[in-house]
Amino acid sequence: MKEKVVVKKNIINLKNYKDNTLNIDTYMESIIRNIFDTNKSIKILKKDRYNYLIYLEDNYECNLILNNCIDLYDYEIKLIYKDKMFTYLIDEDSEMLKINMNTYSYKKTIGDKTMNEILQVATFAGQIILESGGETYRVEDTILRICKTFGAEQAESFVTPTGIMTSIFHKGEIYSLTKRVVSRTVDLNKIDKVNDLSRNILSRNLTVDQFKEELIKINEGERYSSMVTLFFSAFGAGSCAILFGGTIKDMFSAFIIGLLIRLITLKGNELRINFFFINVISGALTAILAVILQKLGLASGIHQTIIGSIMLLVPGLAITNAIRDTIAGDLVSGLTRAAEAFFIAISVAVGTGAGLSICMRFLGGI
Repeated sequence: MKEKVVVKKNIINLKNYKDNTLNIDTYMESIIRNIFDTNKSIKILKKDRYNYLIYLEDNYECNLILNNCIDLYDYEIKLIYKDKMFTYLIDEDSEMLKINMNTYSYKKTIGDKTMNEILQVATFAGQIILESGGETYRVEDTILRICKTFGAEQAESFVTPTGIMTSIFHKGEIYSLTKRVVSRTVDLNKIDKVNDLSRNILSRNLTVDQFKEELIKINEGERYSSMVTLFFSAFGAGSCAILFGGTIKDMFSAFIIGLLIRLITLKGNELRINFFFINVISGALTAILAVILQKLGLASGIHQTIIGSIMLLVPGLAITNAIRDTIAGDLVSGLTRAAEAFFIAISVAVGTGAGLSICMRFLGGI
């Protein structure tokens, strides 16, 4: 890395960009090659208009961020590379590219207190992802990325669907933390936000405390309102009834049942009732209500109404995560999630069967 102001002529003709004869990626590659003074292989991945991820031949990764960019004239580049942030101020003077380099070290003195804080925020980030329905390999990768970004020499993480174990080795000392995860839901928005935040610590120049504050904001962020959740759950149940060959009556019936199922699920999660019993109750209620609605003439086909309604209980995410974790090599988590999906399916079947048996006995058959 050059640590002084450099001026190079004929690096690139900015007028060509203005005339649309110069590709933006070519321009970025020219800047990077001159910053590192290299002709080696450089791979540039464009994240968005102002963010680039650069991989050098020596396997080092750096981020390029453009600020105040106006047609590539008079703007600032921040380059994060090997734990340092370099700032470049670029302006145009005919065909001259002037780079004023101002550098400072990102890493600070790290003591026992800071290491424990890093361990806690990294585990907290993993907890948010795991509780939101994320895969275990994603949780482990995020935790390791955060620890190493904040300066830990070595970090290891072992994650199961119900717990997180993280250890850091730094300057001859070992720091460990275990976090129990007792509740899981589906919130892909939180997963995306934590995932993005963990990969932009350096680009945003976040301290450990600032990073923790951002995680708290994400964790406490508002989800869709209960009314919106109930409506679209019911709408999904009604739509599935149509997809499985039902009529408009079946869609209406599945809509009502789906509304009640989602209400029971939400209340059950608030009371921390075991998922097995929630699904048994929901399955039984689905079958009983489908029969009653059919006898009242509000449903045409019991099968389509029941199938459309219980689609809200199908463990699709658990099955998907089981497959992804197994493929990623996390066999313990993969088998655990597969077992979870199996028991969810069993609970739904038991509940539905019990509901139909009740109808056969007390309502005079189906």
